[in-house]
Amino acid sequence: MKQSLFRNLVLLLIASSFTAAPAQAASGTWNTNPANGDWNMPLNWSSMAAPNGPADVAIFGLSTITSVFLSANTEVDSIVFSAGASAYRIAARPRFTFTISGGGIGNMSGLTQNFVAEVDGQGNFGTIEFAGSIAVMASAGICLRAATNHSSWTVALQIICAQPVTTCT
Repeated sequence: MKQSLFRNLVLLLIASSFTAAPAQAASGTWNTNPANGDWNMPLNWSSMAAPNGPADVAIFGLSTITSVFLSANTEVDSIVFSAGASAYRIAARPRFTFTISGGGIGNMSGLTQNFVAEVDGQGNFGTIEFAGSIAVMASAGICLRAATNHSSWTVALQIICAQPVTTCT
C-alpha cells in the first residue's frame, strides 16, 4: 500500500511538472531601484517577471523611478499602491493597451496616482481598459488622463470608488 501511494505521488509530481504555468507572467512588486521605467522589463520587478496576466497583481511602493510605461500590451487583475508609496505616472504608450480586468486599483499611498493614455503625432493612442467587475479604492486620488484631446478610455462597467476618481486634463 505504501509503495503504491509513493509511486502515485511520484507520478503526480512528474505529470504536474509538464503542466506548470509559463514563467513569463507573475505578480510582483515594482523594485525600489529599477533599471528603467519599462513595465514589461522583468528586471524592474521583484518577481523577475513583469505582471502581465489576468490573475497577476502589480504592487507599487517607494521607488527611484516613478514614470512607468508599457512596451507591450499588458493585462493585470489589479494594481495596489501601498501605504507610503511614491506618486506614479503609469502610461499606455501609443498602440499599446493596458487592461485592468479584475480587482481594480487600490491606492493606500496618500498620494494621487496618474494613469495616462499617450497619443503620438500621427494620432496613434494608448488605451487603458477596465474590463470585468472593477473597484477603485483610494486614500488619495486616482487620475485618469488622455495625453491630448483624444479620448481612449474603454469603460463598460460601473466604477465604485471610496474616493472620487477624476479625469484630469
